[in-house]
Amino acid sequence: VSWGPEEMPSEIREGASSLVAEGAGPLPRAALIGELLASIEDWYGRAASGGGRTEIVEAATERSTILGHGVLLRRSDGTLSEGRAVALLDDGALQVEIDGTLVGVTAGEVERIRTDD
Repeated sequence: VSWGPEEMPSEIREGASSLVAEGAGPLPRAALIGELLASIEDWYGRAASGGGRTEIVEAATERSTILGHGVLLRRSDGTLSEGRAVALLDDGALQVEIDGTLVGVTAGEVERIRTDD
């Protein structure tokens, strides 16, 4: 919440940020938690409505840093696959292209493969 970039561990520094780093300045933690809970309640209300799921998937797609990139997928049975994250599906699954086949992933661990480009 209040770390500057220089305070972040090197392994997350590239993809991480904080409210201070984004220019928000220091915020009282209680106020921040209150805003976070209000936002969760708002998104939950949208999910409960008829068209809310589409809106949530669209918002998550816009904010995604993994779509279009190579990923390492560890499935719940422990098997590993390498592929490319393609899309978020209407049911919330991550669509991954593995060896030319599109797969909807609903459970497992997904790690973005970082490249030097």
